[in-house]
Amino acid sequence: MCEREAKDKRGRRRVRELNQQSESVTTVRREFLRSTLLARKTPPKMVAACVAATLARDPGLMSEYKATESLGELLGFMGYYPAMCQAE
Repeated sequence: MCEREAKDKRGRRRVRELNQQSESVTTVRREFLRSTLLARKTPPKMVAACVAATLARDPGLMSEYKATESLGELLGFMGYYPAMCQAE
């Protein structure tokens, strides 16, 4: 195997490993949000300002990759797809 092929193979292996780590971390983050922050009766101080500032910086967060499905999952609405709920 030539050096370039070996380097490409290492690169693909690294991508697979990072993807697996990302999935694990995402699961832990969502569980933290669900069990800690969203389970509270009142939100932590300054959370509204933090959310507003984050959305002002990157408004696409509300519509990008699986955003609505993730929101539904975090709020306990499994199988929630807003596009399917719109009036025709």
